[in-house]
Amino acid sequence: MWLTKFALKQPTVVTLFFVAVLLFGLVGYFSMGQNINPNVTFPAVSIQADYPGASPEEMERLIVRPIEDQLQNVSHIQQVYGRSTEGSASIQVQPIPCPRFWITIPCAIIK
Repeated sequence: MWLTKFALKQPTVVTLFFVAVLLFGLVGYFSMGQNINPNVTFPAVSIQADYPGASPEEMERLIVRPIEDQLQNVSHIQQVYGRSTEGSASIQVQPIPCPRFWITIPCAIIK
């Protein structure tokens, strides 16, 4: 209750306080560094594909092998592990740690 009374009696002080908070916020926002592509490392890349009704052999032939073949051309890959089940396939890629590796994986799969 006392804060409300103070704010009503001293509107100039309250206004200056909020202007100061706004200025500090703006200065902090614009002085904060930004990085579009930060240096973050992940332990693995996982690729999941679903094809309802397909047998594990079809998943291996149509999905897993072509992706694994393309990933063999990517440098800095330590291990590629694929698994096919009924209507689903999963591929795990373990990289050798290096910066900017994650950009090369989608490019290799698209080729």
